[in-house]
Amino acid sequence: MARYRVTGEGGTVVDKTTKEGTFPWPVGGVAVYTGGPFGIVSDNHRGAIIAGVYFTSPSPQNDAEGRIQHIDSTGQLLWGVSGKIFTPDADVETFPTLVSDGASGALVAWDDTTNGKRARYVARFNQDGEMRWKTKGFRLWLRTVNGPPIFSNDMGSIMWLVNDFSTRQGDLYAFRVDSSGYISWGSNGVLIRYRDFEEWPYFLEVTSDGRGGFIAVWSERRGPGWQNLVLQQISVNGKLGDVITRVENVVNVWQRPQNFLLFHTFPNPSNPATKINFSLRHPSKIQINVINIRGDLVTTLADGQFVSGKHELYWSGRNYNGKEVSSGVYFIQMLVDGRAQVRKHLLIH
Repeated sequence: MARYRVTGEGGTVVDKTTKEGTFPWPVGGVAVYTGGPFGIVSDNHRGAIIAGVYFTSPSPQNDAEGRIQHIDSTGQLLWGVSGKIFTPDADVETFPTLVSDGASGALVAWDDTTNGKRARYVARFNQDGEMRWKTKGFRLWLRTVNGPPIFSNDMGSIMWLVNDFSTRQGDLYAFRVDSSGYISWGSNGVLIRYRDFEEWPYFLEVTSDGRGGFIAVWSERRGPGWQNLVLQQISVNGKLGDVITRVENVVNVWQRPQNFLLFHTFPNPSNPATKINFSLRHPSKIQINVINIRGDLVTTLADGQFVSGKHELYWSGRNYNGKEVSSGVYFIQMLVDGRAQVRKHLLIH
């Protein structure tokens, strides 16, 4: 497990700290020249992908371009000294956000004033630094606002919420684009709030529902009186309150053309230790991670070569620093040859 520290404006510097507290990269970090403000996400191979706004001229011109860079686990820049350009029309109000595409690349969302109109765009870069879908990304929302919640559902999709400030109701929309570029909830998004109230929400937060959708919570004041908390769930199907309860029952799984199987944890729920079994058809290099409901890496239980057959691991309910984690939902992720299997686990103290 590594922690990254990113500093600087035009000459953005990335540093890395291992779980043992060592600094494997050169003193002072590695300059990536992506600028700031910036976004950063793991590449799932102990490296990182960074996006930022790099100013090519001083104030008052403030000409800028959006740059994205891939740095590997050893601190090497993989996409050239200056990275790749995701937009030539960035400005001081552009805030790029990154999520993993689930395959060593990333999806980047940003807003700029292309053709004189401010709009929100999204693009995908694969592990080789190639922009997919369109050469300049594609537009998703015309009436953009800065800093909307943007997040991943851990399935290679990017989702975000947008307040439409052009209406007095403060309409709230949700959008989703998967790693293939499919806009599954439509180009106009899903309307999840349409109310006339006195003030804008004081805060807006989201969390995964564990099934490809999310739950949003915000505060608002409807008329005189106390501030209210409001929650809404949006399923992976883009429907409000559509709680997915059906789970595919996989039988005779070894008859399918796959080379590994991650079994369900036992006991589940656990307090705190649980057993994790997995099987390999062939000797393989594997990685088994524990991920929390926000998509953060909690710890890595296995990372290396294993022989064929059935294997058994234990998770003690602790993170990479050896500290007990809080009660809640966690995901056991097994990675083999670029493919993944995930099992849901509930930890109770």
